[in-house]
Amino acid sequence: MLYNELWNIVLFRWQNPFAGFLGVLAFLAPLLLLQVILLLVEPISGLLMLIYVLWVVLYDIPWSSA
Repeated sequence: MLYNELWNIVLFRWQNPFAGFLGVLAFLAPLLLLQVILLLVEPISGLLMLIYVLWVVLYDIPWSSA
């Protein structure tokens, strides 16, 4: 959650789209790690979390790179 909040600060407070894009890419590493762990340990939670992962990959990354 800290990485998610830091991305928002970089993008909206600093008003720097490129830094926000890099922040989203940096946020992907812990997010994907969490996703894999959840799928292995708690599959139902992993499937629910997959919705958020898809949102980040399919919406946040293209939006912040534009």
